[in-house]
Amino acid sequence: MNGNNVYISIGEGTSSTIIAGTKVNEIQTECETIEISGPNVAEWRQHIVKRKEWSMSANYLITNFAQIQGILQSGTEVGIVVVGRDGTTMSTLLQGRAIVKQGKQSFTRGKLAQGSWKFIGNGPLTAPNLSLE
Repeated sequence: MNGNNVYISIGEGTSSTIIAGTKVNEIQTECETIEISGPNVAEWRQHIVKRKEWSMSANYLITNFAQIQGILQSGTEVGIVVVGRDGTTMSTLLQGRAIVKQGKQSFTRGKLAQGSWKFIGNGPLTAPNLSLE
């Protein structure tokens, strides 16, 4: 997986819309931990994992802003699928549901619009076909 061939698809199944030309995609995962070792029991601390969360930011270049302007409003819940392209083959790398926390669009002279979105996960982020080659 590399940044040149990663796209974000918003929606569900066949009704999804691919946001073309993403420049930078960052995915962050976190989890809460609880220490289960006592101060007098062990030299090394031990933890158990509790709740998890994920977030994502995406910077993009796009030629047709009208195609996505109504989809990605702050506060909207969307399905996110990160797909990778290897030649002509597209495969799902990550998928989940998220809420749009923030959107920023910039319009300059020419045909491209640029901007960014920040998403916060709303449930699990799964990686059905992830290959880190």
